[in-house]
Amino acid sequence: MKEQRMFWFSVAVCLTLFIVIGFSSQILPANSSDSLAIISAKPNSDYNQTFEELGMGVVYDFQMTLPQADETWVKIWVDAYQSGKEIQSNPVGVLSYGLSPNEYEEGHIGLALVEEEGGNPLLVLYAPGVKTLPSQLSIPLDIVAGGNITDYAIGMEDIHLTEGETKLLAVHRTVKDSAHLMDWNDATARQTMIQESETALLLKIKVAKEMPETK
Repeated sequence: MKEQRMFWFSVAVCLTLFIVIGFSSQILPANSSDSLAIISAKPNSDYNQTFEELGMGVVYDFQMTLPQADETWVKIWVDAYQSGKEIQSNPVGVLSYGLSPNEYEEGHIGLALVEEEGGNPLLVLYAPGVKTLPSQLSIPLDIVAGGNITDYAIGMEDIHLTEGETKLLAVHRTVKDSAHLMDWNDATARQTMIQESETALLLKIKVAKEMPETK
């Protein structure tokens, strides 16, 4: 029981650091892009190293800049697939926020998959100043098994997102046999890789200039 409490304390501390340290608000640079968001993958960030050293699970980490943060709404979510088919309860995790009081913001966003002993892993989405509560995946996924493939769908160079644009950021999948490694941004290749996977989690982002309607 004591070890379990220490484990969850470590998880809470790490996720809090993700939010606090990864957040900064600055004066808008004069040469800022007209893009609503600028994102790059950070596979070797301190976040990843911390999770790896503590044996807590897997993190997909990104640096994001919002040049028009006071006019931008961000939605980050995860769609899950099992045996090549999208599950009915999608999305399995959603983080939606925006319209900041600051004109310009930058910080870290991402997905953390936390290993849960005796159960499916916990999913946490995080962004500057916000995070989701840990939620247990409804599909089996052993994130430390040898059949796991971790893929960033974007590189470490900056990509620019415009109004209403949706972008695939990363994929975590498990496979039984050998699997193809192709371009996730190609629709045909993406479908092939999903179909050959036992399970697949797709991390996506969309930016807009208005808050999405609530159902």
